[in-house]
Amino acid sequence: DGVAVIGINGALVHRSKVDADSNFLLGYNDMAADVEDAMANPDVHALLSVYESPGGEAQGAFEFGARIHGLRGKKPMYA
Repeated sequence: DGVAVIGINGALVHRSKVDADSNFLLGYNDMAADVEDAMANPDVHALLSVYESPGGEAQGAFEFGARIHGLRGKKPMYA
């Protein structure tokens, strides 16, 4: 009903990749792109990010935060 739900699962890394054990590691770059896409979508009036993650790399986290911070006030965001 106009709420974009972004599921964030697993360890977070600077850039998305598949590791040696064939595990997909979600990158901050893809997370930010998903949020930016949802914010640009006129059918979306709010954003919910659902985190199920033990954490991950620090590299990229601050860039992700800055990109998300730049979108504040456009639409409600919840996590």
